[in-house]
Formats: sequence, C-alpha cells, structure tokens
Amino acid sequence: MKKILVLTSTFPKNENDKVPTFVKDQITNLKKKYLDIEFLVLVPEVPDGLKNTQSKYFKEIRFHYFWPFRFEKLVGRGIIPSIKENKLRFLLIPFYIVSQIITLLSVIKKERPSLIYAHWFTPQAISCYFASFFYDIPFVFTTHAQDVIIMKKIPVLGKFIAKKIIKKSKAWTCDSLSTEERLINTIGRENFQKDKSLVIPMAVDANSYEEIQELNYPEYSHLEKQFNILFIGRFAEIKGVEYLINTFAKIYQEFPHANLILGGDGPLRDKYSHLISELKIPKNRIIFTGYVDKGLKKYLFNIAKLVIVPSILSDTGHREGMPVVLLESLYFGKMTMASKYCNAEDVIINSNNGYIFDPLEEVNFLETVKTIANLNQEAFTKIEQNAKKIGSSFTDKNLTEKYYSHLFKNYI
Repeated sequence: MKKILVLTSTFPKNENDKVPTFVKDQITNLKKKYLDIEFLVLVPEVPDGLKNTQSKYFKEIRFHYFWPFRFEKLVGRGIIPSIKENKLRFLLIPFYIVSQIITLLSVIKKERPSLIYAHWFTPQAISCYFASFFYDIPFVFTTHAQDVIIMKKIPVLGKFIAKKIIKKSKAWTCDSLSTEERLINTIGRENFQKDKSLVIPMAVDANSYEEIQELNYPEYSHLEKQFNILFIGRFAEIKGVEYLINTFAKIYQEFPHANLILGGDGPLRDKYSHLISELKIPKNRIIFTGYVDKGLKKYLFNIAKLVIVPSILSDTGHREGMPVVLLESLYFGKMTMASKYCNAEDVIINSNNGYIFDPLEEVNFLETVKTIANLNQEAFTKIEQNAKKIGSSFTDKNLTEKYYSHLFKNYI
C-alpha cells in the first residue's frame, strides 16, 4: 500500500461541518479509483465542538498550534478571511507554521509516506520544503488563487524561499491560468518549470450529486417555477454579495417577480440583512438558506433560473481562484453570470455558455441580467446546453485521472 500524506488547512470534520469539502472530495474520488493508495490527512484543529468522523477513504490527523485551544481560529474557512475578521489572529501564523512543521516531521517518522501533497503554497508547501531537509520524501502541491503572492510580501526571504520550493517540488497544479501567472510573477519566469505545472480546477463531485435522489425541501417549494436568482458561497467580502444585493434592488424594480436566494452563511450575514432593510427590498424576495449541503445545493440549482457568481477584488487586491460553485453551475446546465474577477474567462465564452460581467460596475451588472431575462426561450436553452457540455468536462470522472497522472503517478 502506497501512502500519500495530504497537508491542508481546509477539511471538514464530518457531514455537519460547514468547512468547504473540495479537498475531501478530491481525495475520496482518488481513493475510489486508485485502491492501492492510502491517504493520510494532516489538518489543524478547529475549536468548533464537532467530532471527527473517520472515513474508509482516508485517515485524518488533527494537530493543535496554540493554547488555550479556543483561540485556534486562524484556519478552517481560510486564513485571510479569518485575519480580516480579527487582525490579532495574524499573530497566530508563526505558531501555526512551526506547529505544522513539527507535527509533519512526527507524522513522517511514524507513517513513512511515499509522497506529501500540500494544498496551498502558503504555508503548506513551505512546511513540506523545510521537512525535506530532514526526510528525503518528494512533495507536490496545489496552489489556489492568491496564496503564493504572500511570499512577495515577505522581505528578502519570501521570493528566495518560493524559488527554492519550486525547484525542490516534483510537480504542482494551479486552479486557473491567472493563478499560474501569479506563481510565475512571484518566482520569475526564468525559474518556472512548465513541465511541472498543470492548470486544472478542483473537480465537481459528480459522484456525490448523482447519489442524491430525493430532493424534498417543502420550505422552498413555493419558489419552484419562479424567476429565482441564486448565489451560493461564503458570506465574505471577496464573494461580492453586497454588490449583488445592491444590484438586486434595481433588478427587482425591473422584474418585480424575481427572487434572490442567498445560499450560505458567514460573518457578514447581519450586515447583508441590514442592507436589505435599508434598500427597502421586500423580505419575501430575498431568501437566506443558511449552510448549504450537497442535497440542498442540488435542489437550489434545479429551481434557479439564473446563477450569479459576483466575486470582487478585495481591499487588499485579493481575488478568488476558480470557484467550484461556478463549475457546478455549468455542470447542472444553468444560465450562469460570473464575475471577471474569478477567472471565469477560463471556462465561459460570453453569450455562448454563460456571461462574464463586472460586479463593480452596477450598470454592466444590471444590463447583463436584463439581457439574460429578455432572451427568447430558444437562445436561453442553447446557452444552458452549452453550459452543461463544458461543465461535464470538469467533473471528478474526467479530472481524477489527470490529478493522479500529474501529481502522483511518477513519484510513489
């Protein structure tokens, strides 16, 4: 049995955990296809009171990085959102990195994995690099969005260490073309090794969606067959929900039968509720669903007329990589509007299989919605069919083998 140690900071403890599941889904689908691999997952503890549910697809190992444990709130739903919520959490970063490296060395000594797979360049790939000084174990990584450019902000040593990691690692994947370009800009094109890099998004977990048969949510049945605009994601600044709500106030004036479904939760929910009241949008026209599991997500996609991904640039210039929800929307064959700030151009051809827009320009935002709403049925259906076609290419069934071939096959 070949062991792969996965190092990540985003991993749900059980089915009730609200942490994104994309790393877990990737590992699970790899294990289902390649039975001779044993996955170990090293992930920091989160003080949420939830219990770990061990899986037949992987062994989960949690570690502490600060005491008292109740202050371990740096990771789970993203380091940057956590620090934005409370700037004092920045002080936890050194404790987290040191604890991660120490625990990583301990797990390597005990488990003797064949390969280490880091999700995120910063700090996971950094930890792998330092661990390589003690154990001669190859490592690979996946870089998401802007995680690598943090190295440019570290004086003197940042770019130096980034170059060393690139040279030492066996291979890596980037979730979008722009993520790969940011990696190149960080280390310099002369240090980039194209044969080691593969641009590939995180896959849509089609297997799980196909297993969901019964979709019965009576609390939302009144929305069926209505003009529903759907957002699914974390309630964080970078997701652009505030801009979506502001524009919906105008959309509602043009299309008073429209509903806005906000699927998700987060620290900004109260702010959004207050904004809705200020804009005098009827409360029955905006629906908060709370946390969305895969069953509810499938149902919401089914009743949505239009899915909007309104990601923005943050105040610090941070932007998303390739949101899985964008690929999921295409997979379900939905009419999709995606922000120019989430690398949508990698998968959407404007007015062919969806629409790309600028959420920071309210006129462009509103005009794009109006264009879609005024399409005749034939044109609307054609775009949805094209969306389904491209979306089907981003499922686990099509991407799992590519992950394995590029990241694992030659190194375990």
